[in-house]
Amino acid sequence: MNSRTNEDEAKTADLLGRIQGLTVALCTPLDEQYNLDVEGLERLIERVIEGGASCLFPLGWCGEQPLLIQGVRNAVMRETCRIADGRVPVMVGVSEQSLPRVMEQVVMAKEAGADLVLTTAPYSYEISQELICAFFIELMSECDLPLVVYQNFETSARIDFDNLSRLSRVPGIIGVKSYVPFLDLQKSFHQLHNAESFAVICGDEYLYSAALLEGIRFYTMGGPGNLCPGYCMQVYRDALSGDWESVKQKQRRLADFYDAAYPSGDTAYAVVKYVLQCLGICSARVISPHRTILPEQAKTLDAIVDQFADVLEG
Repeated sequence: MNSRTNEDEAKTADLLGRIQGLTVALCTPLDEQYNLDVEGLERLIERVIEGGASCLFPLGWCGEQPLLIQGVRNAVMRETCRIADGRVPVMVGVSEQSLPRVMEQVVMAKEAGADLVLTTAPYSYEISQELICAFFIELMSECDLPLVVYQNFETSARIDFDNLSRLSRVPGIIGVKSYVPFLDLQKSFHQLHNAESFAVICGDEYLYSAALLEGIRFYTMGGPGNLCPGYCMQVYRDALSGDWESVKQKQRRLADFYDAAYPSGDTAYAVVKYVLQCLGICSARVISPHRTILPEQAKTLDAIVDQFADVLEG
């Protein structure tokens, strides 16, 4: 394991400074053949950059990455980097179920022009903490892009705090995206976070205001990041200015929107795609086993879109 050089440290600090704020886990717009809808992706990216996003995150769970064929994944990487054109960093999701398969994704992400990558630990098999740590350490011996570890409590491959602390010191690992209970997020932030070398990134939109109050300034958002990036950034800016009453009110409005919209479809992913269709961004198509919103569900969602126009228009 190579030690960090002064140049590496400076590059990490610069990159973390650029991604501080809102990273949007992009949806993947699909055409009638379930290939990438490039024009839809362009409309989506322009919307989130205009809304104030500091980083783009294609090929996460919100982007249906585990369900996409490789050709579509490649197109998403390539087109996202092309459209971003250096305006904001691009963090490509490369999660897979073995080291060789992750490295294949890393190579393609680098060729596309990604600035950094993100991956979970492999989760198809139950593996020990020792093997999870070994996976990331071996990955970083081969990967020449900065890496964010994805700690996702929805998968079986959870990293305990001691091993996460160990990984935070591995050269090239520059952060953890934490979709975890608040107390775990809080502990990681206070004991591991360093704005210049290792970022603790909140990945749960329901914890947005609580995390802001805690002092966390790195976020990823899926549904709200795609649908209402401007409104999310209003909350962020209110927090920076110390207007906590406004933060509280806007967070409540966001939560009311999630609570109304998400149960209206079979999955939140289908709901987000449908609302993007209502906004004129892309079609509502999702990949099986997800199911595109049904006509009776659409009626409910149409009313919700009207009810929360202030949130969506940001």
